[in-house]
Amino acid sequence: MNKQKALLPITTFAMMFSFAVWAVFSPLASTFQQMYGLTSTQKSILVAIPVLLGSIMRVPLGIWTDRIGGRRLFSLLLLFLVIPLVGAGFADSYAMLLFWAFFIGMAGTSFAISVTFVSRLTPPEKQGTALGINAMGNIGTAV
Repeated sequence: MNKQKALLPITTFAMMFSFAVWAVFSPLASTFQQMYGLTSTQKSILVAIPVLLGSIMRVPLGIWTDRIGGRRLFSLLLLFLVIPLVGAGFADSYAMLLFWAFFIGMAGTSFAISVTFVSRLTPPEKQGTALGINAMGNIGTAV
C-alpha cells in the first residue's frame, strides 16, 4: 500500500518533466528563427511537430500501458526522451531540429500513460482525487 502512495507523486513529477520536454521548442522558437533564418511558417512547424506526434500517439501508448504496465512504459518513455533531448542539443540545422522535434513529441504521450497508470493504481473511490493530483503534472508546460 505504501508503494501505491509513493507512486502518485513520482508519476505526477514524471508527467511534469515530460510536459516540460514536450514544450521545449516553444520558448526557444524565436531563438531558432534568428539562428537559422526561419520563416514564420517554419517556426510554427517546429513548434507544432512535437504537439502533433504527442497527440496522435496518446491512444496507442494508453493501450500499451494497459498491456505492459505503466511503471515499465513510463520508465521506457523517460529513458527514450534522453536521446532526442541530447540530439536536439547538438542539432546544427533546421532539418535536424525537425528530426529531433518529432521524437520529442513522444513526451506528450506521458499524459495517457500517467492517467491510465494512476487509474489502475487507485481504488475507485479515490480515483478522482488521485487523477486531480496527477493532473498537476500539466504544469510542466509552464516550467
